[in-house]
Amino acid sequence: MAMLPWSMPSPLGAAWSANGSWKNLCMSLFAMFNAWMLYRPFFKVYERQLAETER
Repeated sequence: MAMLPWSMPSPLGAAWSANGSWKNLCMSLFAMFNAWMLYRPFFKVYERQLAETER
């Protein structure tokens, strides 16, 4: 197991710590995409609320 710097982006860090496994890179990107899709509606609602208060 490699000791990686804290500033390493998570997809690259996942692949590097698994000896260059592309599966870990894909899984990390998939997890980030899922998190983005889950939080996106909440950010949209918040953005709409901010736009309403600015008027």
